[in-house]
Order: sequence, then structure tokens, then C-alpha cells
Amino acid sequence: MESPAENPSKAAEYLQELNKIIETQQELLEKQKRRIDELEQHVAKLYHENACLQDEHHRHLATCRLQQGILPSYPGGPGPAILEAIQENAKHENTAGTTGIPSAQGSLRAWWS
Repeated sequence: MESPAENPSKAAEYLQELNKIIETQQELLEKQKRRIDELEQHVAKLYHENACLQDEHHRHLATCRLQQGILPSYPGGPGPAILEAIQENAKHENTAGTTGIPSAQGSLRAWWS
């Protein structure tokens, strides 16, 4: 069997094949980088959505406690920050159905589609 160094046309063919392989690998790496960026953006969005949902949940629990009279005892009653959060929650709950805010489950379905 003759070596590529002994046959210049074979060496050129090998070099072309190697260049195609390298080009394909570079394209795959770029695709992977783009996909990683997309996933990182999606994770950041979900992280933010989760934080909002947790905040909404805490406000909801505070509202429920107030309605049931189970607020912890504070000297002079609950602080203005708690009452303000409860009022904000009530406003938010009244407008949440009309704002078109997607649920976490809806966001995941859209992402997987």
C-alpha cells in the first residue's frame, strides 16, 4: 500500500476530507453553543417566573391568614408592610385573570413545542 506522501493526489483527497470533517465539527459546535444560549435564557426566564410565583404564593398565604385571623401578634397590630403586601396581593389576584400572564405549565408546553 502506498503512503499519501508518495501519491500527491491521495494526499489532497485526505486533506479535503479532513477539512470537511473540521468544518462539520465547527458547525456542530456553533449549533451547540446557540442551543446552550437558548437553554440558559429559558432557565433565567423560568427562574424569574418561579421567584414571582413564590412571591405571589407568600402574599396569598398572608391574605389567607389575615382572612382567618391567624396573623402573628405584633405590638400595635400587623405592620404597614404586611398590610400593603396583602392589599397588593388582592389587587394582583383581581387582575391576574385579565393580564394574560402565562402559567409555568403553559410556558413549558410552548417551549417544548
